[in-house]
Amino acid sequence: MELAVYNLEFPLNCKTLSICGDEFSRVVDYPSRFRALQHLVSVHDPEGSREVCTGGHAHTANATTPNPIPPAAISWGFAHATALDDILLLLSLFTQRDVFVVDLSRFGDKPFAILADPRCFPWGGVLSCSVPFKGFNPTDNPTDEVDIGLLEQLPKIYERLNDEKWRKGYRNGYFLVLLKIAMQQRSLEIAFSQCWTIWEHLFACLNDAWMSNASIERLSAKEKIAFLLVHFGVRVELQKHEKSRLDDLVAIRNRLVHYGRFPDRDFVRQDAEMFVRITEYVAAKILGLYPSNVFNTVERLEEFLSAQKRVMKTGHP
Repeated sequence: MELAVYNLEFPLNCKTLSICGDEFSRVVDYPSRFRALQHLVSVHDPEGSREVCTGGHAHTANATTPNPIPPAAISWGFAHATALDDILLLLSLFTQRDVFVVDLSRFGDKPFAILADPRCFPWGGVLSCSVPFKGFNPTDNPTDEVDIGLLEQLPKIYERLNDEKWRKGYRNGYFLVLLKIAMQQRSLEIAFSQCWTIWEHLFACLNDAWMSNASIERLSAKEKIAFLLVHFGVRVELQKHEKSRLDDLVAIRNRLVHYGRFPDRDFVRQDAEMFVRITEYVAAKILGLYPSNVFNTVERLEEFLSAQKRVMKTGHP
C-alpha cells in the first residue's frame, strides 16, 4: 500500500528512509514542498536555502508499507494500531514535526480536513540531537554528502521497542505516546505537567512488580524523581541536600495542579524548562541512545541541585 506522508523532513541529501519494511521516499518536488513547511530560522545548506516561514502542512514523501501491516509494538490504547503508527511516532519525535499519512485514494478529488498541528515542536531538541550527524559521501563532491544517522538509528530503536524484555519493563513503550504530547505543547506549564506524568508513569513501570498501586501512589514525588535520576544514570547518587532540592520541583507541580499557575518566585520557568529537557534526556537513554547535552541539560541540573532552596516572593516556599 502506498500512502502520502505529510511533514516528514529528510536528513541532508537522504532520499529514502527504510524502517522495518516501511519505506519513505521523497516526492519529486520535495525541495519546494519542504520550503512550504514552517521554518523558524533561515538556513542555507548544500540542498539549498529555506527562509523563515509560518508554513503549513506539506505532502513531502510517499510511504510503501508491507501487506498486511504488522501490529504495533507500542501500547497505543486503541484497537488495530499498527507498526506504521509506531514508526510515524518515532519520526515525529526525532524530526520535531507531526508526521502522518493519508490514503489519498480514499478521497479522490474530494477535499479533506487535516486536524494535525503543522507547527514545529517547541520541545524535543535533546532527543533529536541524540541522533548525531553521520556523513556518507558516495562521490568526491562535498555537496553530495548524505546524513545517514537517522537512517541507521531508527531501525535499531524500533528493534529495541520490539524486544520482549524492554516491552515488559516499559509497558510496551506507552511513555513515547505521552512524550509526543509533551513535546508538542506551546505552554511550558502544560509541557511541565505532562513530563511529570511521564516520570510518574516510568516509576510505576519500573516498580509495579514489587510495589502495589497504593504504595506507588503514596510514595512521595520527591522520592520517585530521585530514584529515576539515579536509575537512569543521570546522577550516580543524590546527597541529602541535593534530594531536598527536588522539593522545589514538587512545589512547582503542586502549585500548578492546585492553582493553575507556576509559583511566584525567581527561576521557576528555568527550573521547569530544565525538567522538560531532563525528561527528553531520560527518554533518549531508554531508547538506547547517548543523550545529547546540546542545551547544557546536565550542567543546568547540577546548578539546580547545588543551589539554595527557592523562596516564593510572598515569603512562602
